[in-house]
Order: sequence, then structure tokens, then C-alpha cells
Amino acid sequence: MDKGTWNDEIVCAAWAPPPYEGWQRRHNVYAASKTEGEKVAWKWMRENQPGFVLNTVLPNANFGEVLSPQHQGFPSTAGWVRAVWEGFKGKYADEASNKPQYYVNVRDNALVHVAALIYADVQAERLFAFAQPYNWNDILAVMRKLYPDREFIDDIPDLGRDLSKVTNQGAEDLLKRISGRGWTGFEQTIKEATEGFI
Repeated sequence: MDKGTWNDEIVCAAWAPPPYEGWQRRHNVYAASKTEGEKVAWKWMRENQPGFVLNTVLPNANFGEVLSPQHQGFPSTAGWVRAVWEGFKGKYADEASNKPQYYVNVRDNALVHVAALIYADVQAERLFAFAQPYNWNDILAVMRKLYPDREFIDDIPDLGRDLSKVTNQGAEDLLKRISGRGWTGFEQTIKEATEGFI
């Protein structure tokens, strides 16, 4: 994936005929809205050439510290880590169908956003905030290491891996520039994510 890559497949899936219910359909529409919204923003910039710059940050699954769990709970991708912790039971059952993909620490994502705003030499960039690929078993391995006294579900067979190659160096370069470091490691990210609910 690079600056010219768009998730057009998901846009087609979102506009497909009924049925309109179910977890996958909701996901398709959400993801398509991100793709279409960004395309329209770039089109508007080309057509109107305003006196400001547009940079977009394209984060994948955000994991890490939830700042106010008592007020916000564990929505969106924060709930995915909780789902693994809970063994995909109850309200977390649908999350198991999420495919292997990349993660980014939520603080790293925030810093890339700030850097894209404040550095004048960052012009018309699409920045992929993708740290590294993971799957559910990777999260389970970290949880087992961090919490050896807790019992977790067995590894999930045949999960596969996200084998896509992502041009994420621009985002990491900005992260290094603003913070002096690269992507936060996976184990640290999962540790931060679990601290809000253990």
C-alpha cells in the first residue's frame, strides 16, 4: 500500500444490494465512508486550491491506553483488546471475525496527527500510521506473558497474517521527528491497553 492505494473494494461492498444487516455490512459501510470521505477531501483541494494544506493520517487498529474508561468504556478498536481478554464472549463475540491487520499505538497516532499539522514542510501527504501487523494470537501471547496467572482461550487456528507491504516510513519519520522515537512496540501497546480494565 502506498499513497496511491485506495480501498475501492470495500466501497463496492458497501454499495452492494441487500441484506443490509450484520456485522460485516456495518464494517463495510464504516470503512467505505473513510475511503470516500478522504477522496472527496482531496478532490475538493484540487478543484478549489485553498490557501491551506491538507495532510491525511491513515491509522489502522488503534490500541493502547484508554484515557477515561469510566466515561467512554472500550469503544471501537479499544474493545478489540478487551474482546481477546474476555475470550470473544458476550458482547465481544462479533470482534473475533476481524481479520489480521496492522496496529498503531494510539499515542503514536496522535503524535503523527500533530506532526502533520505543525510541520510546514509536510505538504499534501497521505501518512500511513501502521506500526506492524498482528493477529489475535499475537495479542494472546502478550497477554499470557504479562498475566501468567490468568487463563486465556486457546490460540485460534488458521488466522493467517496480513502480508501487505505498507509505505509507513513517512509517518514513522514524523513520529521520530516530533517524539524522538519510532513506533511503540506491540507488547507495550497491549500492556497499556489492558491496564484500563484489569
